[in-house]
Amino acid sequence: MNTTLSNSIDLQSPEYRLEAIPLMLNRHNVVFSKTTAAKLVGGRGKLGKLIERGLVRVEKKASGKQNGKWYCNGGDVIRNMKI
Repeated sequence: MNTTLSNSIDLQSPEYRLEAIPLMLNRHNVVFSKTTAAKLVGGRGKLGKLIERGLVRVEKKASGKQNGKWYCNGGDVIRNMKI
């Protein structure tokens, strides 16, 4: 069974499945730590630039401390991952 959308996108194609990964991570609220996200995108400097440009959403939770944990949106990280 080959399911297609109205604009002729094959739902079983590898391209569609790769595009669906970040969407599924967003749907399930997957987050990565700052360290893991930096490894995936190619370094802390690149992660910082992606955050500044708004390509990776990040939430900093301080929990009453000066140094809080960073929670990087999983879909954004995967979409900007270094291959």
